[in-house]
Amino acid sequence: MRCSQIPALVLIAVLLQGLLVPSVTWSAEQKSITVPDGWVETFRQANEGMSMVEYVPDGQNFKNWSEMMTVVRTRARNSKIVRSLLQIPIAAIAKRCRADPLVRSRYRDQQDRQQGIIAEVACDDVDTSNTPPGVVAFRKELLRVYAGEVGSGVLSLQLAWHDAELSARSKFGDTTHQAFFEARILDARKQFAR
Repeated sequence: MRCSQIPALVLIAVLLQGLLVPSVTWSAEQKSITVPDGWVETFRQANEGMSMVEYVPDGQNFKNWSEMMTVVRTRARNSKIVRSLLQIPIAAIAKRCRADPLVRSRYRDQQDRQQGIIAEVACDDVDTSNTPPGVVAFRKELLRVYAGEVGSGVLSLQLAWHDAELSARSKFGDTTHQAFFEARILDARKQFAR
């Protein structure tokens, strides 16, 4: 299993829960988000009820990355989907954390309207023993996840970060990293509100 398959596990879990009702087949060429300078697409998958696209910094790939952005869209609007898209990836990191993880969740408000939920987890001692051969894994990991109803479906944006030396707890409070994530949420919400 590759590192970027955690988001794929989210999609499988949502499907297994019977929460998605396929209605329209999505094109693999469908636009996802405005890709930030210096980032490239590394994975894309779409079917009748959902799509997923992953991005990494230029020069990296799904086996060797320092940061990864994952955009998941569903056709169904359902609060259970929102909860699943938040809880499953956060729980996956928290479960692998050998020390107490730093976890935070909050509503994302804008103009006095709740526009989704952000959940974040940081761990400075991730168990990497199940990492597949050829995949670079680091013990310090941070994951920021947004999920909310947008347009005709649900949008989830994940920003994963890991490093061998830098503390995930320090990165958790990094305002530049938080602002980058917030800007991606705003962009994705604009793209998918149409």
